[in-house]
Amino acid sequence: MKFNLTLFSKSPVKSSMFVALALGVIGLSSCSTDHDDIQIPNRGALSIVNASPTKGALDFYIDNQKVNNSAALNYGSQTGYYLVTSGSRTGKTTLAGNAATLHSEKIDMVTDQYQSLYIVNAADSVVYFNTTDKFAQVGTDKAQVRFINLSPNSPSYSLEIEGDTTAFTNKQYKQLTPFKVVNTKAAVKVNLKDNATNAIVASISNVELKGQNVYTIWAKGIVGATVDAQKLGIEVTKHVQNF
Repeated sequence: MKFNLTLFSKSPVKSSMFVALALGVIGLSSCSTDHDDIQIPNRGALSIVNASPTKGALDFYIDNQKVNNSAALNYGSQTGYYLVTSGSRTGKTTLAGNAATLHSEKIDMVTDQYQSLYIVNAADSVVYFNTTDKFAQVGTDKAQVRFINLSPNSPSYSLEIEGDTTAFTNKQYKQLTPFKVVNTKAAVKVNLKDNATNAIVASISNVELKGQNVYTIWAKGIVGATVDAQKLGIEVTKHVQNF
């Protein structure tokens, strides 16, 4: 996929790394005739999301270069897409402001491809869940949504956008649906359902799905948690870019 520079809104959070990467490659870019798509040689786009309910604020590094220079990655927050050199890169996670490595793993970056990396829990440690993000340009009356189950001890869940018949069903931990086109919504309720019983286990109200925007809605937290910040819930991440 070519990078579409008009598909996403710009993230308000930028870092010196984002700027340096952009300056290093824009001069090599070649645009299509409609100026919406751009090919950036030997670069992929990566977004980092902190989906770990037990670790608090985190820092993330690519090849020992800190990504989130402007602010720590709090639980539920993201970096937005930024450019990374294609090939095998090393991703490292630490607690915010701490040098000790929580997790380190190779990440395969593909040229002209959007990817999202979710930092998730595995028992008391963290691991990565890396996704390839495939979406399309849609009309102003449509948005794109996918569902991911990122609750580490959960059963299989389904997602319901009230008033919309689009199916996001039967996803176990670290499983996801493709992006699906839905009608725009100014303020809609979203329900997380136990796939086996159809019981609503979590809800979130007043979710806005804007036209021509891309969202990942994900199950978060730990089933049975007693700490409020770690309880089962729903998070809505709007995809943004920093280049």
